[in-house]
Amino acid sequence: MVYKLITTKKLKYTCTRKSEILAKKIPEGLSSNYGFLNHLSEEYKIRINNGQNIIHTFYLIIAKILNKFISNIRKFNGNKFVKYKYTLTEKNKIKNLKKFYEHIQSKKKFSKI
Repeated sequence: MVYKLITTKKLKYTCTRKSEILAKKIPEGLSSNYGFLNHLSEEYKIRINNGQNIIHTFYLIIAKILNKFISNIRKFNGNKFVKYKYTLTEKNKIKNLKKFYEHIQSKKKFSKI
């Protein structure tokens, strides 16, 4: 897609350096803030607007709801939902990445546009 945009629109572009940070994202991602039912309703609307069969999309939505329900039952452990636990090495890597990001931000010089 990017190549097609560059060739058809004759866009000018530049590459970034390895140490350059373009954006800071939360580790959970965008989908953690966007609810399951919101995602389903958006997907349903998109499929209907693209001309897919209503019955087929309805069955897909039902299958996704059942899959989510079954996966939540499997995750359930007594009174708590089991969440991913980081190992000590993963915690250290995350801490080092945060330090690296802070170091890069302190070195970065912002200029007025």
